[in-house]
Amino acid sequence: MDPDTQGLSRAELRTWRRFLNGVSGLFRALDRDLRDNSGVSLDDFGLLRPLWESRDAALTMSELADELGFSASRTSHAVERMEARGWVTREPGANDKRVKLVKLTPAGTEVFQEVWPHHALLVRELFLAQMTPEERATLAAVFARVSEASRSQHRETDER
Repeated sequence: MDPDTQGLSRAELRTWRRFLNGVSGLFRALDRDLRDNSGVSLDDFGLLRPLWESRDAALTMSELADELGFSASRTSHAVERMEARGWVTREPGANDKRVKLVKLTPAGTEVFQEVWPHHALLVRELFLAQMTPEERATLAAVFARVSEASRSQHRETDER
């Protein structure tokens, strides 16, 4: 092992770097396109998506944080921004008033539905079209494992 690779083999380091470069480039392109065409950031869109996909267009703050991979604080700040734009509301939970439910408003639904078709086309062009169906299935399986390992690590850190 080469000391310049900091504990990773050259092939591992090349894979890691290509992943980082690919994801950051993809996110930059998606964010720029969303901002230019709709005034919505990729982070804003990322918060609207799980609400739009959820039953009743609502999630608890903790469910939303889990879905986004955000801390409670970062989720709260993001929701505040969306609330200020009139895209979401925060309400007490029906069964537990300590639980905050984040709900997509009609205005938030309208924004999502206006942005989604073009965004989906760009995701297909820049990401999905770069892979065969078999590669997409493999990538989905790999990132399901990566996601679970990351969440397990996060839970362990929280328990300390």
